[in-house]
Amino acid sequence: HHNNDAAKKTREDKLYISTRKIADKLGVPYDPVKAVTEQEFAQQVEQLFHIYHWHWAHFRPAMTSDGWRTPVSGMVKGFPDYVAVRNDRLIIAELKSEAGKLSEEQQEWLDKLRDCGKAGMGLEVYLWRPSDYESIVTILR
Repeated sequence: HHNNDAAKKTREDKLYISTRKIADKLGVPYDPVKAVTEQEFAQQVEQLFHIYHWHWAHFRPAMTSDGWRTPVSGMVKGFPDYVAVRNDRLIIAELKSEAGKLSEEQQEWLDKLRDCGKAGMGLEVYLWRPSDYESIVTILR
């Protein structure tokens, strides 16, 4: 088990070094927050859901012979990444990398869900980016 941790740390260090080298080559400052991919960020958020005992779901597409598909019915295009429940709280969150852009459908879903939240339905709707990590911890705690 210890060797696995060491190997993981080595991989993380190599990832850090490679993104640092790319930044240096481009002559731009290295920003570890901006270097986090949406997938890595999702793993961090999922860990927080687990640590703080949230009941959560994530709907992710899978590659099929017809291309990427999410096997869910309804108006699913643009539906937010996560639904999480704990006690009397319901959180809906869309995750994006620092540079990630919302599609029109994603923005429409977030707007409609935020309207429900404003109507006093106890719904919290978020667009989270890696730079929001500290506030995410506070929200989920």
